[in-house]
Amino acid sequence: MALRRLCEMQFLFSLPPKLFWDSFFYHMTHISNKNPSEIRPWQREHMTIESVDHETRSMTQRFTVPEFFEGYKMITSTTKVNDSAIGLYSLVDISAEYDKTGPEIKDLDQVQFLVDYINELVLRTGGQLLRRLK
Repeated sequence: MALRRLCEMQFLFSLPPKLFWDSFFYHMTHISNKNPSEIRPWQREHMTIESVDHETRSMTQRFTVPEFFEGYKMITSTTKVNDSAIGLYSLVDISAEYDKTGPEIKDLDQVQFLVDYINELVLRTGGQLLRRLK
């Protein structure tokens, strides 16, 4: 029996929200527009864009390899970019929905690749992760 889980994280990045959003949107659109024949079975993190709201700077994506791998099946991810109260920084909320089987071990580690990818994107854009808030 699989359990539906939700992992929520929040980060502060040293990039203005508009710059972060523009870079995030560009890269995610490029990745999600891959031809299905280009997606390899080991690319379990590949996602297609389900919805985008430029006004609120939020994007929901669906994982394209909906199968269990090591007890986890990723379903959707939602990313929202907000202004922070500290200058021109981005406050980024990430939530990932997934099914899991087996014991509750390292749930947060299973969605770490989302954080790693966004952190790499920020570094390429000239910013850095300042703090993980939750």
